[in-house]
Amino acid sequence: MTRKCPSIFFGQLTQLVECHPYKVKVTGSSPVLPTKILGAFSSQQKSEMTHLKMKPLQWKMETQIRPIYLVASGTGLRGIFWQKQSIPLAKSLTGSSLQMKILGQAVCELEEYFSGQRKNFDLPLELTGTPFQKKVWAQLCKIPYGKTCAYKDIASRIKNAKAMRAVGTANGKNPFCIVIPCHRVIAADGSLGGYTGGLALKGQLLALEQGSARE
Repeated sequence: MTRKCPSIFFGQLTQLVECHPYKVKVTGSSPVLPTKILGAFSSQQKSEMTHLKMKPLQWKMETQIRPIYLVASGTGLRGIFWQKQSIPLAKSLTGSSLQMKILGQAVCELEEYFSGQRKNFDLPLELTGTPFQKKVWAQLCKIPYGKTCAYKDIASRIKNAKAMRAVGTANGKNPFCIVIPCHRVIAADGSLGGYTGGLALKGQLLALEQGSARE
């Protein structure tokens, strides 16, 4: 039985907003709390919420393939990387801070992914990139689990057929490996193309998904 990963909530907000989960849409903009809701809080509470972008924390997650590094702030997940980042490492995920709650949810969903139980993610992403990069990343999210497409296909979908090289560059700048599945983009001749984590790792991720998709 698949265990359900926790949703991300504002601590005190849940008492006033009927426990609606806090999500950050992939827009790259910071979340803004509605004026009505903010009016229900004290000045100190408003100040704390205004400064939700707390210092980011990093968590090293062990997987059956290799370690990955998750980075979160108080407003969302900032990245999933194959290399360690220059950000403080959390000693545990047992704290009550929003960063730790977000990291905990990410770990839970990624564990489900690596066990073949999760094909889509429901994480609060704090996405930063150029308009072109975001167009490319949005198309990556549309590639079905266990499937692949070519760089030229992504270029066509963003209505810029000549931008195959730029698509490859945007792929390489993707800050959310696995969750934004740049590993599903391959060369037109069927070869793997490139991958920031290395081609062996890209092949392992594709094999994991294709094996789970057949089950």
